[in-house]
Amino acid sequence: MFEDMMEQIQEDYSATMGSTFGSLDYLQAAYDRQKEIGEMYERDFDRLYDLSKLSRDISKAIDDNDNIKGK
Repeated sequence: MFEDMMEQIQEDYSATMGSTFGSLDYLQAAYDRQKEIGEMYERDFDRLYDLSKLSRDISKAIDDNDNIKGK
């Protein structure tokens, strides 16, 4: 009963939105692509943040060093 209702909802949605978005498979593929792009952006952002943090720490260590030779 529930499964039949879900299949009917899927068919109705595909028929209604099919001309606009293609199919549920197309929408799922588009969603997956966007999700992957977002995850790549997040990984790149984290790497850049860590690199920036390391650069700040190095600069601070150099600035805090009293030894002229160390600078």
